[in-house]
Amino acid sequence: MPRAFLVFLLRHNSPEQCENIIDTVFQNSAPVPVPLILVMVDHFIEQGGAERAIELLSSIPMEERERFKQEILDRLPKLVRLDSIEDSGAGRNFKILPRLMEIGMPLDKNVYNSVLQQAISLRLSNVAWEVFRFMEAERIYVDARSHLVLLRDSFDRQDREKLDKILSAIHQREDLYRDPYLVAYTMHIVRIVCCFDRKLPPEVCFAHILAIYDRAYNRAPLVKLGLADPLPTEQHSASQLPEPRPAALGFTIWAYVLCQSDEKPVSRLWHWIAHLIQHKDASICEAAKHDILYNGFVSFFARDPSTLRKGLEVVEEMIELGLCLTTQRTWSEVLSGFLRHGEEDAAEKIWRTMLARGVVPSEKEWSFLLRRYEKSRLSQVVRYVLNERQMPEGLESALGSPEELDATATEARKAPSVQTEYDAEEESDVGHLRDLRIWADSGHRDLEMPGKDR
Repeated sequence: MPRAFLVFLLRHNSPEQCENIIDTVFQNSAPVPVPLILVMVDHFIEQGGAERAIELLSSIPMEERERFKQEILDRLPKLVRLDSIEDSGAGRNFKILPRLMEIGMPLDKNVYNSVLQQAISLRLSNVAWEVFRFMEAERIYVDARSHLVLLRDSFDRQDREKLDKILSAIHQREDLYRDPYLVAYTMHIVRIVCCFDRKLPPEVCFAHILAIYDRAYNRAPLVKLGLADPLPTEQHSASQLPEPRPAALGFTIWAYVLCQSDEKPVSRLWHWIAHLIQHKDASICEAAKHDILYNGFVSFFARDPSTLRKGLEVVEEMIELGLCLTTQRTWSEVLSGFLRHGEEDAAEKIWRTMLARGVVPSEKEWSFLLRRYEKSRLSQVVRYVLNERQMPEGLESALGSPEELDATATEARKAPSVQTEYDAEEESDVGHLRDLRIWADSGHRDLEMPGKDR
């Protein structure tokens, strides 16, 4: 049976019928080709049926496993992500990983990284660190994602020993600085440690952040903003680094602003950025398309009652510049500042302005504000808006007339669908659908065929 036919059938039948299809394939094809077994494995992984997927993997003959080693390896991380923990006489252990090892499945760097990350997601930090130490000892590549989850977990647990260890591990790996999010998260952790734990002066805090930035990016955009001096000419290699992506530059500005304690350099920087945007500076205009650039200023100005209005001015200028829409985060920073300093009437007006601009709040985004200011009048208003039992205001006009809905539906039907790994293969085998119908009609009428009314 062509591989795409099996995909076609498994996609469009019930679980019981899919089992019948698989049984039929095994009965009529001895031995079953490995590519077909892998299609079945993919199906059960997608359905969350880890045990059945492992059972099918174990049916691949040993002599075929080397030939299809890479195809097998590609599927194991997905299986590991379905893993959970069970209690046994020997203690707590993974359920799926031992089974994979038991049936002799090969394990590569991607599998080990998936195991480490799954351990963190299951809140098994000690297990994750055991895997990390094993991978380092065996010189197995630990990817950027694994470093990130260990970094985040150590920080969340406030485990300074492990935090220092993972920061040191990141520092030793030049290749990890090519991952923008890991770089940003590392800068964030360093800012928190320097500003809050060690209470270092702003210039020292940013110097530590800059040391991370300089491993990943060209310093030129920061020099233009007056946030850093040019590097000495002998450090020529640093000038060969790429400039940060717009969001990364916005994040660096955010980190710099939140390191500060004096309002003057922050105000000066904001006016300079606004000037560069008005003069169409390419890199700053691109960075200004990300709300994080503005949010840092809003958050800083919200610290003190004397600068609250400046935060609101940043939001107003953000709207006027028109490069980035104001987000829930932007508005919540403003509101939090006004509530913190007891200006509840002003906060309510800002809230109404936010709603009028079409920003629809969600409980997840606003939970911190509701917890921190739960006794405020605005909090009650926010809770009313977030109440899922209430019909949202303004929904009738937003939904439009039946004619508009029909037009929207027509356009949606014209939109291209997202293709999966097998879709292109199915399309290339459209000419074989006739054979598929014949196969189904010759003794397999109990199976649902795609397109058949149910």
